[in-house]
Amino acid sequence: MTIGERIAKYREEKGLSQEELANLLGYKSRSTIQKVESGQRDVPRKMIAQLSIVLNVNPLDLLGENEKSPSLKTKREALSSMLDNMSEKEIDELYNKLK
Repeated sequence: MTIGERIAKYREEKGLSQEELANLLGYKSRSTIQKVESGQRDVPRKMIAQLSIVLNVNPLDLLGENEKSPSLKTKREALSSMLDNMSEKEIDELYNKLK
């Protein structure tokens, strides 16, 4: 999913039109939003910050950074490494929280 597609998704989830979002960001028409969402225009950093506030989303979500999920193998290895470095008491506490 592109950043433009993510912006469109979050905008639609908020029930905003392209024109309404443009107005909230200080643009005079929806054309800038339309170009960003369609990938015809790059998204400046300032706009990412503004969008995250207006759309009430984490900037990393807009950028797609939170979509990059580690594989199950990587997760298991990380958990195993964490457990290896924990005391028995810490493991018991974690276990009780998880169940």
